[in-house]
Amino acid sequence: MKKMLFCLVLLVMLLAVLWSGCNEQKTTPSPPADETRAVQMIGYLNNGTVDAIFSSWFTTTMQGATTPAQLQTIWDQLQGQYGTYLNITQVRVATQQNYTNVFLTCLFSKQQTLDAEVTFNEQHLIAGLHFLPADVSGNYRPPSYANLSAFTETNVTVGTGTVWQLPGTLSMPKGAGPFPAVVLVHGSGPNDRDETVLANKPFKDLAWGLASQGIAVLRYEKRTKQYGTVLAKQLDNITVYDETVQDAQAAVVLLRSTPGIDPGKVFVLGHSLGAMLAPRIAANMTGIAGLVLLAPPARPIEDLALNQTIYLAELDGNITSMEETQINQIMSAVDKIHSLNISAGENVLGAGRAYWSDLAHYNPVTTAMNLSLPMLVLQGKRDYQVNYTFDFLRWQAALGSRQNVVFHAYDNLSHLFMPGSEPPSNSDYTVPSNVAKEVVDDIAAWVKST
Repeated sequence: MKKMLFCLVLLVMLLAVLWSGCNEQKTTPSPPADETRAVQMIGYLNNGTVDAIFSSWFTTTMQGATTPAQLQTIWDQLQGQYGTYLNITQVRVATQQNYTNVFLTCLFSKQQTLDAEVTFNEQHLIAGLHFLPADVSGNYRPPSYANLSAFTETNVTVGTGTVWQLPGTLSMPKGAGPFPAVVLVHGSGPNDRDETVLANKPFKDLAWGLASQGIAVLRYEKRTKQYGTVLAKQLDNITVYDETVQDAQAAVVLLRSTPGIDPGKVFVLGHSLGAMLAPRIAANMTGIAGLVLLAPPARPIEDLALNQTIYLAELDGNITSMEETQINQIMSAVDKIHSLNISAGENVLGAGRAYWSDLAHYNPVTTAMNLSLPMLVLQGKRDYQVNYTFDFLRWQAALGSRQNVVFHAYDNLSHLFMPGSEPPSNSDYTVPSNVAKEVVDDIAAWVKST
């Protein structure tokens, strides 16, 4: 498992063909055509004959975003990492609006499983294909520091009245208030409100831990999770403003107008990409009391993606030919991003030219230096995705002399701020864990004192 080349938290979408992240809101019996066709598609992939059904089974959008050869390469890479495909052990179906998601749990010879998420439109054509570790979110365990009797949770909507309304959860401490409050801003990818990674839910941990200490917390579905299939059709126009910034600002506005919340004590807490964008969120609005940055990248995220891939490939001291091919593919993608040599409709590491152009003109450290807000910057030293030396220390060098900026680094914590074994790898994420209590305590103490 340790050489699994999914950059689980950082990348917008690696090894995913399209944003197929339709939010799994209700489970219903699948139309037989969809379930049967999804199973048959895996058979075509495994036999190397997916080109036979590509033009008739896939939507025109999918046909424009990928090719049979690219799909076959992804399948071959998965078998190189997980072993020979054996069979499908489970089929799950979920529906949202006019789309049906069929989840096929595939078993491989190395006794590893993956979920193939196949999204169908109303015409029973394949509108999305996404490979991800099998859903083990049911193994989540609440943190010991969560006092569920100390707060209540209610459903809220971020962006009410807009076309991008997002369901969310407000964890509100019991009592009269007014309470300080925190908005949680996700890392890359189509994250749910808990920022679920396998059996781990770091945003739920943070929400419950902080609410137990008298701090209200708002978490919500990310736009690329809630409206994934719709956004896939707008690849050329999407920027980080659409993906993250706009919704985070709407969440701040919602909290500041919520009874029981102190409108002068609303903070933005971002993780990974969310931490990188937090200065931009604050630079374009008033009413934010301070920023909490968890594992904020100081370097371009495409460079981090390449470094992660090389790190994981080298972890056992042997780079296979398949791993070398993948490294070369990502190097080529990074070169395209650096030069912005991206054509209309071209998908590069999960995004189009507008997205990468937007990020090319944004420097998170410089933007933060131009803010006078209080900031808390946290980093796990076992984090191989955002690096202590090349990211955290750059933030510290730029802002460390300020009295209202506080830095904490934790020796044994990962990118999710959870303890793990050595050497660091994404196999850490397969172990159910929780955000470390010391991290929650440090955030709570800082918010209350700011």
